[in-house]
Amino acid sequence: MGDDPRVREVLRCFFSELERPNETWAHKSKQTFFSWGACTFVTSSMIAIPGFRAAAQSRKENVSMELVKRVRYQLENLQSPLKEAVVFERPHPSHGARVISVCGEERESSFWALPEGGDQWRFEQLTLAILDELTYNRNAYASYTAALSAAEGGGKVLVIFTGVYNSWPNREAIAMLKRAHQVA
Repeated sequence: MGDDPRVREVLRCFFSELERPNETWAHKSKQTFFSWGACTFVTSSMIAIPGFRAAAQSRKENVSMELVKRVRYQLENLQSPLKEAVVFERPHPSHGARVISVCGEERESSFWALPEGGDQWRFEQLTLAILDELTYNRNAYASYTAALSAAEGGGKVLVIFTGVYNSWPNREAIAMLKRAHQVA
């Protein structure tokens, strides 16, 4: 990233969008660092917001787990006084996914990875649902609508996608984007 003012401006806009309610759609490339930015947002939210609950879904659970590992790395490498929070890993009670949690003074926040599919979001009540690389998710619409449901009542959905316009999941995701935002 270095001192490239364009990248800084893109990330500033990305974080500004994350502060808005409901949902954010982020069209990414490797140069925008949106997945890392989402992890940084989760890390700071887990520390600052008591009861923050987030989950990430990608085409494969191990891809989602990479986001969880990034957040864990960030949490474990914080400087004092933020380092006072305790980070631990445990299985999710309903589907066995690995969950990282932060415990501290009067809070427990958590973040976990989910495999592809709309049924993976059932019974969740989330502060943030991340759909990473939605264009590669073969069940894009089911995952998107289930994530919206999991984030009802004040939560947010973050959709991160790459513009690979020849893959059929991408066409479904782009059509969904157009419907959601009335894009021509």
